Amino acid sequence: MAKDEKTISEWARHAEAPRPVSMVLTSDGRSDRFQEFGRQMTDLAPQVGLKVAHAEDDDALPQIHIQPNITYRAIPRDHELKPFLKILSGTPDMSANRPLSDTRVLEKLPMPAVIKVYISPECPFCPQTVESLASLAAAQEMIHLIIIDAAMFQEQAVADEVTSVPTVFLDDHFRWTGAIQLPELIDILVNRDPAQLSSETLKQILYDGKAAQLAGMMAESGAVFPALYELLTHPLWPVRLGAMVTVEYLAELRSDLIGEVVEGLWEQFDAVEDPVKGDILYLFGETAHPDALAKTQAVIQGAYADVVKEAARDAAAAF
Repeated sequence: MAKDEKTISEWARHAEAPRPVSMVLTSDGRSDRFQEFGRQMTDLAPQVGLKVAHAEDDDALPQIHIQPNITYRAIPRDHELKPFLKILSGTPDMSANRPLSDTRVLEKLPMPAVIKVYISPECPFCPQTVESLASLAAAQEMIHLIIIDAAMFQEQAVADEVTSVPTVFLDDHFRWTGAIQLPELIDILVNRDPAQLSSETLKQILYDGKAAQLAGMMAESGAVFPALYELLTHPLWPVRLGAMVTVEYLAELRSDLIGEVVEGLWEQFDAVEDPVKGDILYLFGETAHPDALAKTQAVIQGAYADVVKEAARDAAAAF
């Protein structure tokens, strides 16, 4: 759109250089639109240092990262272009707009959080919501903000039962539609029950390389977070690996909780694919928990694929 091109060109005349942007392209057909936006952006604003990566995961979605903890699953245009450029420029510091009392509370955030906001470029109210949430992410790096175009990524909007914009989710457990009261959101951020963290939030903790921290949170609370089982049985190997490392850390901190992990995984064992079965058995062997031995032997004697039985024999050797 000519209006958007003018907005970008005007921003480029005042923006400091460089302005790093990273874009993830995938096999998803919508990647073409992201790639075209990147090309147009760099043509109009040469100081934007665009780095493009290609995700190997077939299920990955195209997205733009403009801060380490701010992601766009959207093509910024129309009403959403100015907030995008404001976040990208980083000046004035968006966190400076937060009241001092809020900033002090956010500094004490005990655990990471994932905030998703569904928007539409045609929505006149969405930019303010995006800017408000971006100010939180600017003030606290443990807050990961994901901005999603509800029409472009309709399958995600349908899965989250989004019927209007803006709609905001915190850890997939708390939801706001329309105008959001940031003091309420901040209060929930700080006082959440860690056992209720979503699998998306746990995944982000692991992506940040904080498996030991996640294990420490569970050890302190004296319980295995339910969402961990979703990651231990996730179809993607890197996600499972991070969750398995977390369990290994947990075994060092609270070995009394490993029996709970063993039982939780065994309940799902027959329902998961063979590669996941193999990883479960590997984890049984790594923890060498007494409750896991009988289950491992049952696999050796049961009607399972040869590759699964081989994994069971390897695990049994560790006891």
